[in-house]
Formats: sequence, C-alpha cells, structure tokens
Amino acid sequence: MTFTCSDQHIADFHHHGYTVFRGIVPTSLVADLRRAFEPGYALARSAQGVDTQRLQPVKAWAIDQAPFRDFIGLPALRDAIQRVLSPGHAMTDVLLGVLIQPAQRAWHMAWHRDWIRPDMPEDCAAEVTARLADVRLFNQMN
Repeated sequence: MTFTCSDQHIADFHHHGYTVFRGIVPTSLVADLRRAFEPGYALARSAQGVDTQRLQPVKAWAIDQAPFRDFIGLPALRDAIQRVLSPGHAMTDVLLGVLIQPAQRAWHMAWHRDWIRPDMPEDCAAEVTARLADVRLFNQMN
C-alpha cells in the first residue's frame, strides 16, 4: 500500500499540533532501523547514564547509518513533510535521534507543543500560542 498525504493530515497538524503518517515507513525499513539501532542502547547508556532517554544525533555514533539515511530519504516522507509544513522544510540527520526506554527509572519528557498548560499565565500563554502557530518552530517527528 502506498502512503498518500491528505488534506486531513494538514488539518490535523494545524488543529492538534501533530499528525500521524500511518504506514509511511515500510515494515522492512522499520526492521532495518531496529536492527541497526540495537547497539545504540548500550552506547547511549554508557555515555549518558542508564536512565538516558535518547541517542542523539544518531550520525555521531558507531552504528549502521544506512537505514537512517534510507529513512531520511523516503520520498513519501519528504513529500508529506513539505505538504504539511512547507516546500522549504526538509528532514535532515543533524538532530536525528532515537528515543529509548530508561533502564531503571521511568520519566517523561515534555514535548515542544505541550508548553501550554492550564496554570500558565495568560500573557505567557499568548506568546507561546503565537510561536506554536509558526510552522517554522517546534517541529519533531516521532
């Protein structure tokens, strides 16, 4: 099945702050990414502690980079990013990271678009809301 970016993806992103590209990454590439990243768990925990939650940037570590290049180069993914954000947007390997489960103590990481909270002062919330509306800022892929 071929992925198609729809107007609903664009609407979801602008309404909710995220969209889900279901099925965009071929299952064979998902398997290749998992296999290539396997040594990354030990590398991340050795360098950053057992409860680290990511390895970033992936390109700086001694793991097989080919699947990550394939991921970044997926034509459907590149097209979807440009349709949802703008033709000037592109995914790169500069900050590409992989989130991992901490080994001993679970903890959460605030997502960039989780910054608006009910207890946030109104003047601060207005500024954050304006920044979140700018598609050039606070984008990430999970």
